[in-house]
Amino acid sequence: MGNETVMTWNENLKQVELDIQGIYLYQGFQVLETFTINKDECYYLFFYKNQFLTGKMTSKMKRKSTLKQIVSKGIYLPSPHPIINMLVSLNSIQKFPTFNMTWKNINKNNDKVEAAHILTIFDSYIKKDKILSVLNQMVVQSKETYNYLQSVGIQKIMVENYPNHIWDKSVMTRQDYEQYSLNYQSELEMDPLHTENQLYVQLNSVKAYNLLQKKLREESRILESLALYCHRLSSNPEDFKLNFNGLIETLTTHFSEIETRSILESFYHPSIPLKNKEWIHQHILSHLIALEDYEDAFAFMAKEKIPLPSNQMHQVLLTIKNVNSINLKEFTADILIHADSQQLEQILNVLTPKLLEQFDIKNIYHWLTPILHHPLPFINTVKAMYEIREEPDQQHILGELYYQLHQLPKALDCFLWDEELNPTNPRPIGWLTKLYHELGMEEESKSYQYLYKQIQKSS
Repeated sequence: MGNETVMTWNENLKQVELDIQGIYLYQGFQVLETFTINKDECYYLFFYKNQFLTGKMTSKMKRKSTLKQIVSKGIYLPSPHPIINMLVSLNSIQKFPTFNMTWKNINKNNDKVEAAHILTIFDSYIKKDKILSVLNQMVVQSKETYNYLQSVGIQKIMVENYPNHIWDKSVMTRQDYEQYSLNYQSELEMDPLHTENQLYVQLNSVKAYNLLQKKLREESRILESLALYCHRLSSNPEDFKLNFNGLIETLTTHFSEIETRSILESFYHPSIPLKNKEWIHQHILSHLIALEDYEDAFAFMAKEKIPLPSNQMHQVLLTIKNVNSINLKEFTADILIHADSQQLEQILNVLTPKLLEQFDIKNIYHWLTPILHHPLPFINTVKAMYEIREEPDQQHILGELYYQLHQLPKALDCFLWDEELNPTNPRPIGWLTKLYHELGMEEESKSYQYLYKQIQKSS
């Protein structure tokens, strides 16, 4: 199907491209809302429990239709979204079956009560009288086989979806229905379809949400369970930690690392509270590391600049060891504020050459500001160098410190300055002789060696 925002299907031997706008989920239905590329036609694609039913061009939605109820009350996830991509990938959608063929497949793959429920989603396209006629026939067939629970279940769907319909007294009067419904009430409460529909109606209730999640997981309807998590995490940030833990458990059990990353990133947007954002941030980073996608992991840390907990510092170290280049203007030390001294020392051992390569001592000092309180050798050295960086009479010390850090050109500059201020002092001359030699500049080294001997003779 390609990417998750555009899909194609065949109509009259012609390929039609549809731009997916989003998905609605409600009472077992999934409905994709799509438009043709030039936005002149709208198509709804219908699924039940993740199985494709059919699609239909829709110029107008009936005000009291089941489709209108799904669009009004259902969970909505805008495209692009990984759940949309997963749903489309689960189904081979090459054409849209006719309603007759769709109804035949519905009857084949579902029990009668569920088939009746599914049929109602097409009441924007099929006349209500026709749907009620089919449902009445199903009630008659159920009664003829003495399946009164099934007949009441179908009637219940009719009552809930079409409360103002005229009862066919040859099938069952309203009084009969109410009597049967009363007699079988205890059994109907165990009816999974009726239960699910009512839980969706009461979805804002924590109890209803938890019961619906339990039901979906027990029935292995993981994609719908995932959508429910997406909805709850977006609409109820106060319960974020509890629901997020449930989400992670579901992702870990049922989805790949790549799918998990995609789902987690779908939650990660600027409007969420910082504490919740930190939770997601930590898990996204963990999954990037698990995928050995170190370049993306580093870019993610550098972009977000969110401090990581101490138990993730090994991931930071692993990342910076495996990236090709490190832009320290983007990657700030704020990320490391929760690291302990041992962790910092390991990280700085890797970062130090990059720091010295990219920055002067003033900028290194400011880069280290969030972690300057740690008494580490490199940090103490940088502190000392920062204090004396512009002191003329301290240039020989600064040069020696640069030398300890293997920064020979910078050490050379310090001793050249020292020599200029103290032309008769053999100390900078001796260092310049040594540095030019180590830099492979033998002529300059010999010149300063000669100068060093001359100064010593005259002293």
